[in-house]
Amino acid sequence: MKAWGSGDDGTTGLFGHERVPKDDPRPESCGAIDEATSALGVAKCSGVEARTRGMLEETQRDLYVIMGELATARENLNKLPAIVGQEQVAKLDGYCAEIEAEVQVPNQFLLPGACMASAQLDLARAIVRRAERVIVPVVREGLSDNRFILRYLNRLSTLLYLLARFEDDRKGVLGVRAKDEGVKG
Repeated sequence: MKAWGSGDDGTTGLFGHERVPKDDPRPESCGAIDEATSALGVAKCSGVEARTRGMLEETQRDLYVIMGELATARENLNKLPAIVGQEQVAKLDGYCAEIEAEVQVPNQFLLPGACMASAQLDLARAIVRRAERVIVPVVREGLSDNRFILRYLNRLSTLLYLLARFEDDRKGVLGVRAKDEGVKG
């Protein structure tokens, strides 16, 4: 049996036998998470520190777990090997505390682009934030009961912001403030 072409009618299959329109919130959510994990892959290749790279790879694995859950029909959730829960959220909280203790985090918005590594991390953060917004209706409408997914994505966006500042610090560059203090406006 061929594995391609079954979605030519505008539907996609969930893990199980359920088929849904490709614009159903679950495939939309999986697509947003797929974009986020791809952005993290680009960030990993942008010259980040080994420590950052390790954290990004761990989060990519977690995002694949989230995609798997979102792509699974409710009756098959018990067949999944893992779901994201409090343990993964706590891990991100720990990473955030660890990085925040090492880097002075500005209390204002910075323009992305002080260096390639932080620019890629800031882009990944923005994509994760969008994925979070896409998943809110999935949870609100009861298509997923796992509120840890939203918590995880929220913490991940914070971690990516902190890692971008960490990379700026390690590369010896300062981020440019979004609003120049010398300019009235």
